[in-house]
Amino acid sequence: MSDCKALTARFRNGSPTSKIILENTWAFPKSNWNNFGSSSEFEKHLLNGTLAIAKADNNVDWVSPIGVAFDKAVAAGMSDLFYTDSKHPNRNGAYLKSCVNYLVIFGEKFDKNVSDGGCDPTVAARLRAFAEETVLGHESDYMITR
Repeated sequence: MSDCKALTARFRNGSPTSKIILENTWAFPKSNWNNFGSSSEFEKHLLNGTLAIAKADNNVDWVSPIGVAFDKAVAAGMSDLFYTDSKHPNRNGAYLKSCVNYLVIFGEKFDKNVSDGGCDPTVAARLRAFAEETVLGHESDYMITR
């Protein structure tokens, strides 16, 4: 916590009017979901920890619920989000992450001109839908105020 506060204080000092957004990272399947047994159980701990840090650090403005969107996608059967190391996001996972961050920052649905980011168009559309379902209408869950 002290390292997080020191880092965010430096950002705040350097850019007093910026929004500092803490990313809620994703659960990963490696080692049986890091020994939690499921994506949902692992993600619950990640989200609770991220929110606790964000609430304890006055410099953190918002939380980006990337892990929540990953969990929704995994629960819906989308397993192609990770590289072969079963931990880091592949192109699809990176696209989902970027969609969540876009929605957190801009707060509006994707329009028809949105890029598929090199993903299969059908997969990209599903990932955007998970991102929208996670963020839009749930901003207060992640300390997002506009």
